[in-house]
Amino acid sequence: MTGAQESHPARPRLGLALGGGGARGFAHIGVIRALLRAGIPIDVMAGTSMGAIVAVAFALGDPERSGIIDRLEQGHPVVGTPLPPRYPGEQESLMTRVRRLVMTERILTSNIRGWGTPLLDVMPLLTEMTRGLRLEDAPIPVGVVATDLERGERALLTRGDAALAAMASAALPLVFPPVRFEGRLLVDGGFVELVPVMAARELGADVVVAVDVSNEATGTVKNGLEALIRAAAIASRQHTRMLLRRADLVLRPEFAVPVDTLDFGRARYAIEAGLRAGREAVERVRDLLERADGTGRREAPPGESSSAWERGSTSSS
Repeated sequence: MTGAQESHPARPRLGLALGGGGARGFAHIGVIRALLRAGIPIDVMAGTSMGAIVAVAFALGDPERSGIIDRLEQGHPVVGTPLPPRYPGEQESLMTRVRRLVMTERILTSNIRGWGTPLLDVMPLLTEMTRGLRLEDAPIPVGVVATDLERGERALLTRGDAALAAMASAALPLVFPPVRFEGRLLVDGGFVELVPVMAARELGADVVVAVDVSNEATGTVKNGLEALIRAAAIASRQHTRMLLRRADLVLRPEFAVPVDTLDFGRARYAIEAGLRAGREAVERVRDLLERADGTGRREAPPGESSSAWERGSTSSS
């Protein structure tokens, strides 16, 4: 280390851990926008599922340059929704109910006979966002989390085709077929790390801000399929709560209107929720960066033990 480097220690590296949540994950765009507008640089990006798509898009180059964000905020979905969204108090038409039944049968049949049929065509969007680049082409470390079905383990992808990696991280069974990536059979990373806090640490972040946009696993369950899905969601939430304890700050955007998992037509509301959460967190993020020393260690605030602070404190927006 040179004398100049000794007198100017490395700036603490801020990492974002962007979690899965389908269309609710567009809130990540708002969080990122709020931090950048406040002059807070982002040094590491880790994402799972929808969070992976946003992380890859921003790490490889601001997707606003392609006009995607403008289209989203104007209410024009960039991917088609399989069914129109249903809002609180709104009665579904007979035709919509029939379409839901037909879609459910299609999902089950196609997954029993094979890998299923994609309900949404997102690869054109991913290709447009990533411009054909690879993960290692990003100017900052970026990684996405997926679940390796054959090895039975978590996969942190940091190299290879960026669009395909993002697709692998978001390949939710029953919605998308598994993705073959670098010889591995991968599905949605939410099963192993819904909010990729540890991935951000592994990529070199000193301070990790986690953004959790998942729904609580509560409500009425009407059949066996819903019971299976709910049980998996409950298990994921329990695991996620433990992971979030390793983050320095946890943001949970509050949505002014309901945004369901596949409700991509309401991306604008999700972006606005993220923007609010990001703005409210700016001063807390600055404080965390000031207390970090660039080596992953953080000074304890007055009145707190350093051991407790180094494990990471959790706050919500």
